[in-house]
Amino acid sequence: MRTITLLSLTATLTAVMSAATPPTIRTAEPAEISRLNDCIQIRFLERKAFGMMRIAPSQFHGMRIFRPENPTEQAVVDRLRQQGLEVAVYLVGRQALTESAYPILRAGLQGPASITLLRDSHLPDEAFLLAEGKTALAAIAQGPGYKTKKGDWTVAIRPLRASDQTCIQCHTSAGSAPKLGDAVGVAMYVYRQITVSSR
Repeated sequence: MRTITLLSLTATLTAVMSAATPPTIRTAEPAEISRLNDCIQIRFLERKAFGMMRIAPSQFHGMRIFRPENPTEQAVVDRLRQQGLEVAVYLVGRQALTESAYPILRAGLQGPASITLLRDSHLPDEAFLLAEGKTALAAIAQGPGYKTKKGDWTVAIRPLRASDQTCIQCHTSAGSAPKLGDAVGVAMYVYRQITVSSR
């Protein structure tokens, strides 16, 4: 009887812990994705624009395109192409947790912005990405982020944190004000390997 109760308790605790934490992919992340995130994080320290306009202010045939603004960003994009990585970026803002009545398109999901997308790529559906963004915002706390998978796409989710008082002022909504260090959004790097690099 004790053994059955212990096994039952262990199964219950495992289920509760699984429900409280987002799924993670344990494979190594390409270094280029981390470098791209470094570039995007720097762009979010500036106050020239908001949201996706910081990453890709212009569009071409309805698709936002990331344009490198300095040699570091250009090197990152070049390396992604050399490594045969097809990459897009989405953003999910913290309003996604409270504005459930809004349509998917603008309930906190912005994008995609093409980094190295090929023409006619079929990205994961927006409902999946929005749900993952909400999960991340609710669970990410002080952690660095995590990865998940949809088909042959990997989604690396990284927090965009309130770095100063200006962030807090812009992201304060009725009854909800972030603190310094809180995630006010997440960047979602959607990528897949399309070719094997020749070394």
